[in-house]
Amino acid sequence: MGDYDDGANGEDWRRSSTTTAIEKKGPEFAPDAAGGGVPTSTVDAGMVPLYSPSNGTGSTAWGQSFTADSGGTVTSIKTTAIGGSTGTQLTNGIAGSSMRIRQWVNNVETGMAGFTDHAVSGAVLADGNSTSTELIDYDSEIFPTVEFHFSGHPVLSPNASYVMEFLPGSGVWPYVKIYSGTPPGDYAEGQAYDINGNNLSFTRDYPFQVLTY
Repeated sequence: MGDYDDGANGEDWRRSSTTTAIEKKGPEFAPDAAGGGVPTSTVDAGMVPLYSPSNGTGSTAWGQSFTADSGGTVTSIKTTAIGGSTGTQLTNGIAGSSMRIRQWVNNVETGMAGFTDHAVSGAVLADGNSTSTELIDYDSEIFPTVEFHFSGHPVLSPNASYVMEFLPGSGVWPYVKIYSGTPPGDYAEGQAYDINGNNLSFTRDYPFQVLTY
């Protein structure tokens, strides 16, 4: 197994000897109530299967609203929305990327430069520092599947709305999937936010899956 050291923060990156996955080792998940290890998680919100995005974004704040179906404890969020580069620029950028879960507050995407009362400004329920990042099914793709693991175990309420905020690392960017026609797009229980960005006239989502138990 080969080791990777990002140098900046001393975090340990490892590539499996049997797969091409690169994983940043984060805190272990807590055991379940019976003491039998991590419960099996399932997709509670999002697109099945995941697909690739189509359009770049031009904002300084990116998010996707979603509605928790059954609710529960979040273990991870998968997405193909972060990328747009190749090689070490992509892998290092993914390594430096993170995510937050926020309360939903509104769908406002436009305002004066520097405005803060927008769709990606709700109270933080799970901070990006509580995640570890896993790059999976990567084979020179510019939009690989990335899984953000949440060690803080944020709990979602059934039928409640939330926002995932994308925090891209250097050299990678969030990309949306553009749909023809009027809203909703592929995901009817939320929408992509591209604050003061260049996709505001389109129906769009960031491809994602929220996994809970």
